Amino acid sequence: MAATLFRAVLLASLVLLPAMTLLGSPAATVVLCIDAAAALAVIALTPDARRPENLPDRLVLAAMLALPAIGLVSAAWSLMPGESALRALKLLGLAGAGLAVFAAARGPARPDPRHALAAILLGLAIAAGLAMTDRFLLFEVLDDLEPGFQPRHGFYSRGATVLLLFAVLAAIGLDRLGRRWMAAIVYLGVGALVALKFRSGAAAMVWALSGIVYLAWWITPGRWRQGFALLLAGICLAAPLAVLAVPAPDPIHAANRFLPGSWSHRIVIWRFAAQRIAERPVLGWGLDASRKIPGGRETIAWQMDPDPRDAGDRMTVVQVMPLHPHSLALQVWLELGAVGTLALGTLAYLLVMRAGAGEAGAGAVALVYAGMAISNVSYGAWQTWWLATLMLVAVAAACLSTAKLR
Repeated sequence: MAATLFRAVLLASLVLLPAMTLLGSPAATVVLCIDAAAALAVIALTPDARRPENLPDRLVLAAMLALPAIGLVSAAWSLMPGESALRALKLLGLAGAGLAVFAAARGPARPDPRHALAAILLGLAIAAGLAMTDRFLLFEVLDDLEPGFQPRHGFYSRGATVLLLFAVLAAIGLDRLGRRWMAAIVYLGVGALVALKFRSGAAAMVWALSGIVYLAWWITPGRWRQGFALLLAGICLAAPLAVLAVPAPDPIHAANRFLPGSWSHRIVIWRFAAQRIAERPVLGWGLDASRKIPGGRETIAWQMDPDPRDAGDRMTVVQVMPLHPHSLALQVWLELGAVGTLALGTLAYLLVMRAGAGEAGAGAVALVYAGMAISNVSYGAWQTWWLATLMLVAVAAACLSTAKLR
C-alpha cells in the first residue's frame, strides 16, 4: 500500500511540476516534501527499501553532503553566523528529503519506467499547452487567482529551465525505448518553444549546450567520459579566473557592449564576486553571506539596451551584487572558498562519471551538464525550489536509467 501510494505521488509530481513552475510558483520544495513523506512511509514499512545500495554511492553522497556541512562550520567566521547555520540546516534537511525519495524510487517502490516516461511527456505537454495558450487561458487563470495580474518581463524564466530539464528526461526515456527520432522531435520542439515563445537567452544557450554534449557522447560512445568529468570540475575550480579574463562591459554606452544588457550585467556581478573571492580565497565569507557582502549594494549608472520605440537615453542604475552572484561556482567560491569549491568540483566530476557509466550515458551526462549550466548563469546556489527541482529530476533520471523500458 505504501509503495503504491509513493508511486502515485511521484508520478503526479512529474506531471504537475513543469506547469506549476510555469505559473511562477516555487512549488518544487513542497512537492519534494510531499514525495519525501510518502517515501519515508515506504522506508519505514519495507525493510528492502533501507538497503544502502538504494542511495547514491558513498563518494557522491559524501561530496553532496560536504557542501552544507562546510556551510554549517562556516558560521564560525561568517558575516551572518546565525543565517549561515540556519541555511546549512535547511540544506541538510532538503538533502535528506531528496535522498529519501531517491532511495524509495530505486528500491521496491520503484515506478515502472514506462509510467515515469509517460508522466514526463504529459507534464511537458500540459506546460507547453499552457504556454501556447497563455493570452486566453494561462493569464486568465492567473488573473482569477491574482486580480490585476500582469505578466512581468522574464515571466517564463523558471518554466523555461524546468521544461528544458524535462525535455532531456524525455529524450533519455524515448531513446531507451528505441524511439530516437521521437526523442529528437521532443527536444527540438522544446528548443523552439524556448527560443520563440519564452525568449530566454540563458535557457536557449543551455538547450544548445546539452544537445552538443549529447551528440558528442553519442558519436564517441563514452570514450571521453573522463574528459567530460574533468571539464565540468575544472569549470567550477577556474570560474573566478575565467570571469576576470572577460573585459568589463561599458556601463553607460550600450552600443559598445558585445553582449545584451542582462548578460553584461551578469559580467559586472561576476567580476565583483571574483574580486571579493580574492580577499578570502580559502574559507570564503560564510554560507549565504553573498547578500551581505561588503559593497554589494553599491549601484552604478547603466544604460539599458537601445529601444527604437523610446527616443530617450534609457538610463537606470544596477547593483553590483543583487543578493547573490547568479552562478553556483562563484557563489560557492565566494561563500565557502577553495574548501567548498573542492567539494563542488568533486561532486561535478563524480556525477558525470556515474551518469556516464549507466545505460543512458549520453542523455544522463547531458542532463548533468544542463543542470550545472543553468545553475551557473541564473539562480542563487541555495534557492530551495531550484535544488528541490534538481533532486526530483535526478530521481526521474534514475527511474529511467536503472531498468529496461522495452
